[in-house]
Amino acid sequence: MNTRTATCIDCDTVFEYECVGTGGRARSRCPKCKIEHERTWMREYARREDVRGRHNQYQREYITRPEVKPEVKRRQKKYESQPHVRQRTKLKGQRDFFREYYNISHEEYLRLRSDHGPECDICGGRPESLVLDHDHRTGELRGWLCQNCNTSLGVFGDCTEGLEPVLEYLRQPQSDYQYSSLTEESKEPLRVLYGNRCQICQSSKKKNRLSIDHDHDTGRVRGLLCISCNLHLGALGDSLEGVLKAHEYLLVARLLVL
Repeated sequence: MNTRTATCIDCDTVFEYECVGTGGRARSRCPKCKIEHERTWMREYARREDVRGRHNQYQREYITRPEVKPEVKRRQKKYESQPHVRQRTKLKGQRDFFREYYNISHEEYLRLRSDHGPECDICGGRPESLVLDHDHRTGELRGWLCQNCNTSLGVFGDCTEGLEPVLEYLRQPQSDYQYSSLTEESKEPLRVLYGNRCQICQSSKKKNRLSIDHDHDTGRVRGLLCISCNLHLGALGDSLEGVLKAHEYLLVARLLVL
């Protein structure tokens, strides 16, 4: 055996390794970096869609084999008879989820939740559970939201730019039409007046899915919205004040990260 010296390309550490024969392969990573590199490569490889697709397809085909079905049922029955095993698997799934989705540990998630009050950071409501909100572009944590506010932010682009058309729509003058006095015959001219297009997202698909929006306080017609924009505008309070709170939340969240 020949002893050779090399410099690790990751940590710049000089290390020695034994080479069999005279024409052995040179090594570019020290043993520690080599192990970490292989682990990283395996994680990235396992996340590839084509690899996961083949793996899932093989599993589906494997468990349907006649000679395998009894063993699968036996293992499932054994698993269900051990509650501590289910609890341990559940905790492991939670840890993996928080590490991959939020880049924090499960313990850090619980600490952040305990440090925050029961109120949603936008609407101030107190739902049974809050969702940890984060910026999908940067991965930075922003705050705790109720399900309605969190979903509505996502529908409107999860950014201040996405809320600008909503603010512009709510700031425009309302029409003189009262929604309660509209009939099916009088609604069609209004749809034509607004161009059969959602005035927030500008969607014109499925004209029958566009609804006439109105101010619930004054009863006056505001415009034409698609089902999604109309629903999530209501989730943000159906008012200019509610959308401004969401807009301010996104502005502050860019500066103050949890």
